[in-house]
Amino acid sequence: MTKKVDVGIMLYGKPYQTAVSLHTLYKYSGHHINKIYVTIEKKQLFHNDTPLFKSLLEGLPIEYNVAKRFIGVKDQSQKTIKQYIKFLIPSYRKSMRYQYIWEKTKSPYLFLLHNDMLFSGDIIGHYLENIGDDLAVGAVGQCWNCPIYQKECHNDNYFDFRPNASEIVEFYKGWKVDRAVKQGLVGPDKEGWPMPECRLNEMVVMFNMKRAKRMIIPYGPIRPFATFNNLDFGIPWFRDISQRGYRLKHTSYDHVAEHAWCSNHSGGTTSLTNQTLYEKEEQIAKEYFEKMVK
Repeated sequence: MTKKVDVGIMLYGKPYQTAVSLHTLYKYSGHHINKIYVTIEKKQLFHNDTPLFKSLLEGLPIEYNVAKRFIGVKDQSQKTIKQYIKFLIPSYRKSMRYQYIWEKTKSPYLFLLHNDMLFSGDIIGHYLENIGDDLAVGAVGQCWNCPIYQKECHNDNYFDFRPNASEIVEFYKGWKVDRAVKQGLVGPDKEGWPMPECRLNEMVVMFNMKRAKRMIIPYGPIRPFATFNNLDFGIPWFRDISQRGYRLKHTSYDHVAEHAWCSNHSGGTTSLTNQTLYEKEEQIAKEYFEKMVK
């Protein structure tokens, strides 16, 4: 069988969580995987993990790349000539999450993941069965942050429920998760649909590269998948493709994968600024990994 899926991951710390992510992925989905592209951030948090990364990932079909710039969580969503020119600079663009991999791969499908995943089944096979002719497949939404989730809107009908900017203002009145309001993304003079938190969650996602690759800068007009907008990664890309009429396939991965499993599924960002928590989570992953490879 021809292996038709390339895998992409961006490493920012978490060597043991990374090892668990990629080894459990390969255990269950390795028969689909051609190559794993690993981009290592130019800067690593707390200490340099690069030698440890590589030692823990031995035996996997990996091609390494080191980002030439450290971009971090800087707002890249401004629709300005200056920001567009930045996207055209290869060293800048390819230092963004997944963009080096996006441009490098020649496989028909690209599977991207976070480095704090735990797999218990064939996630890639599951996505291949569901993607069909769609642009991408994964979990649509950061719906837990949205005031209309499971009311007017849910993962499967996000494309059809299209509030305008003034309606979105009303939805957010009294809403407990007001980060979109604080970041100035909600107002009668702002963009309407999609909702501010809408995106294709990047934790585990697959793209049909025959359709998706040529749409993105530098090939097409759409901003790179990992473009950040002060709320999260991927939201500008999601807005661009949605407003051009591209619908995405929502599919749950909960039965074969866990995100942020070392932090009780509370997300993986808190430990990036808390070294004590970071080391605790890494110790959990280290113990799991050592049992796994015995």
